[in-house]
Amino acid sequence: MRKNLSITERDIYVTSERAYSDKESGEYLYNICYCGNIEMSAIPADDVREIIACLQHALDVNEKGGSHE
Repeated sequence: MRKNLSITERDIYVTSERAYSDKESGEYLYNICYCGNIEMSAIPADDVREIIACLQHALDVNEKGGSHE
């Protein structure tokens, strides 16, 4: 029987972090990991959304036959 892989044993995963003081908490930041290496670190949520939108657009265009409209 095959065991389930832990998240860090996968090729692509994301970590999130948030800094705290005694009175404040910072914004969530994200790290994109590929093949065990952090490829992009401390990315704010708005930038993560933009990265996702850009990748989704590229996938959509390529699936429709390469038009770049």
